[in-house]
Amino acid sequence: MSNPHAGSDQPVPYTVTEQASAYLDELAQEEALDAAAAEFRAAVSLFTTGSTPNP
Repeated sequence: MSNPHAGSDQPVPYTVTEQASAYLDELAQEEALDAAAAEFRAAVSLFTTGSTPNP
């Protein structure tokens, strides 16, 4: 495969670093959402049953 930067007038949309960074950002957001959802489920469970759920 040729170097996309060499003599090309087509812009390269992402560098590998930018892609990796965006991917890691997305993973971090998903982890934060998972944690928030788990906390929410625990709070709802506590509210509805009066006991803490098993993790």
